[in-house]
Amino acid sequence: MNKTMKIIEKILFIISIIAIIIGIAIVFLYSHKNEDGLFKFGDVFFLSVNDNDMSPEFKKGDLVILQSKDPKEYHINNIIGYYIADANGNIYTKLSTIVDGYSNDSSTSYLFMVKSGNNDKVTLSGGDVIGEWTGTSISNGAIIINFMTTRIGIIICSVLPLFIFFTLEFIILIIKYLNRDKLITISN
Repeated sequence: MNKTMKIIEKILFIISIIAIIIGIAIVFLYSHKNEDGLFKFGDVFFLSVNDNDMSPEFKKGDLVILQSKDPKEYHINNIIGYYIADANGNIYTKLSTIVDGYSNDSSTSYLFMVKSGNNDKVTLSGGDVIGEWTGTSISNGAIIINFMTTRIGIIICSVLPLFIFFTLEFIILIIKYLNRDKLITISN
């Protein structure tokens, strides 16, 4: 019984540490989410891939890491994330490859041509660009983060494990209290 209790206590300790780490990660993500729903840390953005236009390199649900740069530092064949509006005026994010780019004489505005999913070209201003792909992406990372930051995700990933931990710790405490006389007589 004593050996079993120690194993259960170790498992509970590991569960509580994992739940605390996940809880800290959720708070950290929430505190670094900008008004557009992107997670931003300095000039680094985490963009959710919303379609399969860049497949097989990126699939819907992948998390892509972008670095914000000065518009004149973007070049043809760079993969960039950008804001674009749909027919209803709703703004969303997209990931594409630059196929052409130019600036006006004063070099204050930059325009980029990017491929869209059906090989059409879309023109963007430099202000529409979020950042350039850093070469790092996390397969299905956006799905995981989006789940973790929902109400049910917070409950399942953080609150529930802590509740289980405290409940089981309370039960172990009661069992030890009820068996205290046995422990005292064994040690004498």
